[in-house]
Amino acid sequence: MKIETTANMHINILRKIEHASKILNRPQMLIVRLLLGKLLEDEGKHAGSWSRIKYQKRDVAENWTTFHLCLREDEYEYTQDLRKVYKMSLSHVIAYAVNKFLDIMLSMMTSIEFANKIENYLYKNYITSYELIDGVHCWRYCWGYTPRAYTRLE
Repeated sequence: MKIETTANMHINILRKIEHASKILNRPQMLIVRLLLGKLLEDEGKHAGSWSRIKYQKRDVAENWTTFHLCLREDEYEYTQDLRKVYKMSLSHVIAYAVNKFLDIMLSMMTSIEFANKIENYLYKNYITSYELIDGVHCWRYCWGYTPRAYTRLE
């Protein structure tokens, strides 16, 4: 099942996504999916407890547009977790990923060998688990295999 949602995107961020889409000859939604997936590699980046949700910097209304997203259920859950971990709105998470990873992703994907290896199921190893330990409610979110798990699979 697909879940449709929207993000209020700054036109500068949307232009970068559109530019990448043209260079790679791939849909904009795929570019956003891949960028969100790159956040798995953003080690140590998270907001502290009890902090407020951060939004993008204000600008005049003409510089904002609605970006429509059509996500699989696992992708949607992942985006919700990103909002909690980063303490940012979805549009701010996307903008952060664009600013941090788009240039790196473009340089990687323009190589022939990498362009054919785009992962269609980014969150196939996504797990949410719950455990009660001495009266403490513990939630664990796992996004992909750890390097140690990879060595066990070989």
